[in-house]
Amino acid sequence: MNKLSVFIDSLSRDTFSLVSGKSESFRHSLLLLPLLLALLLRLPLLIWPEVIYNDSTIYVRAAKGILEGKWAETIVPPFYPMLIAAAQFVTDDFELAGILISVIFGTLLIIPVFYLGRELYDARVGMIAALMATVQPYLFKYSGSVLTESIYYFLVAAMVLTALRCFNTGKFLYAALFGALTALSYLVRPEATGFLIVFWVWILLATPLNTRRPFMHRITIVILASLTFIALCSPYLIAIRKELGRWELSKKVSITVGTGEGEDALEVLPGEAFKKQQITIHSFITNPFPFVKAVGLGFFNAFYKFQQSLSPVLFLLMIWGFVRRIGMYHPWKQNLFVLSFVIFLFCFVLPMFKISPRYTSHMAPLAIPWAAYGFLGVIEAVRSRVKTERISEKILCIVLVLMMSGLLVQGVVQRKREHRTIQRQAGLWLKDNLPRGEKLMSRTVQEAFYAEMELIFMREGTFEQTIEKARSQSVRYIIVDEKIKEIIPDFWVKTDQRGLKLLNSWEGKKRKISLFEILSRAG
Repeated sequence: MNKLSVFIDSLSRDTFSLVSGKSESFRHSLLLLPLLLALLLRLPLLIWPEVIYNDSTIYVRAAKGILEGKWAETIVPPFYPMLIAAAQFVTDDFELAGILISVIFGTLLIIPVFYLGRELYDARVGMIAALMATVQPYLFKYSGSVLTESIYYFLVAAMVLTALRCFNTGKFLYAALFGALTALSYLVRPEATGFLIVFWVWILLATPLNTRRPFMHRITIVILASLTFIALCSPYLIAIRKELGRWELSKKVSITVGTGEGEDALEVLPGEAFKKQQITIHSFITNPFPFVKAVGLGFFNAFYKFQQSLSPVLFLLMIWGFVRRIGMYHPWKQNLFVLSFVIFLFCFVLPMFKISPRYTSHMAPLAIPWAAYGFLGVIEAVRSRVKTERISEKILCIVLVLMMSGLLVQGVVQRKREHRTIQRQAGLWLKDNLPRGEKLMSRTVQEAFYAEMELIFMREGTFEQTIEKARSQSVRYIIVDEKIKEIIPDFWVKTDQRGLKLLNSWEGKKRKISLFEILSRAG
């Protein structure tokens, strides 16, 4: 512990400045510490996977479609499913393949977070930010999920980092890299396209302090970034055009000039229709008040949900880190540059769709360097008031370890989702004990996913309507939980009537699941 204390305490005294005479590779090698820690913490997520999310089954279906040569036909953007499909060379388990991709990018996220902290402040802040990113609850728990969050965290951090370096240096290489990373981000989540607008505005209208940049140079940067983006996205955009008959950014999101009437529902899962989200320029022009209201209220709501996803401790440190030492030498333009990406998402994207901690957490990698800077400010204030030098030298190590431990525990607890475990148990039993090729009716997707059975979604209605629908679609088995009464109020009242036979049941702490066989009318 004493050696660790000395090592981390030396970082707090700007170790990277003290070793400025050493090679750049030596300084970069210190990044291996948080990288190795992040990997070690995420390996158990592969060994003990969580119960799959509803959205995750869509990505698995898309990956299977890609392996069948149908990459353009999936409802979700193709990049993450393509990576899952590629991971089939490592494992035949699609769920494990998706988690593997998330673990890899959850670990690699440490790199852009470190360099973003170094770009905004110094390597000392970058190191603390990297350590925080290894245990931040949402960054940790989604590193073990078959969801796009982990890869999107990495792409957002890398994209903003290259955008910031392009803004600082004006180099065309960073412009091209930004365009490429934005394209990959779009192929994960379509709303990433809007980050191009933020980049355009900054490059065209501003320059770093004490820097003059010819306007034609700025125009060239914008054009290069845009062309790189279009070049990488064009195959997917053309495929959507061929399928839908019009240009769209996504099959799930539509931005139109007219009223947007007459849109068809899209199939997300078998038997489940998804209504496309539409944003119409016509409605904004004729009646902008709802949009302005959504932006105003949405920002405060997003900001509140963001403190939940970032964690209250890191949120307070972030606020302190951002406003700390105003007026002294710090790159205030560069900090505002990064902040503008956060504001864009919170004001103009999430209010139009859905505001939740899961989606506000996409900005966590950008906020962590501010939290790291705020943390060092608090430590410096505490150490200045401690008279005993020996205690002062250990304060940083002790507080950092305690805070990281608390954040890690929070992430582990959030990930458990014990109420879902019973669904995996039921699904695996179905796989081992029921005939292959049968259909399963359920209101949730998890049991059918683990059973590898075709799923027929259960809809609102009466007991008789549900059984009749099941028989009409050749469904032999139906699985329900205690929440079935929310969509079929009379289900439990009539299960003792002829038509259903109880085969098995599972009971957990917060959920009970029952499996029935649908008997023939003659039965």
